[in-house]
Amino acid sequence: MAIRTSWWGAQDRADLINRIMDLSEKGSPGIEAKTDFQER
Repeated sequence: MAIRTSWWGAQDRADLINRIMDLSEKGSPGIEAKTDFQER
């Protein structure tokens, strides 16, 4: 199963969200976190 998250903003926000998504994947085996980022 995959969960997709989309957002826009600065690169520092993208880095933080990607770290959170990595932790979410580790805590929820079998769920893949996919991200879409648009820089403003």
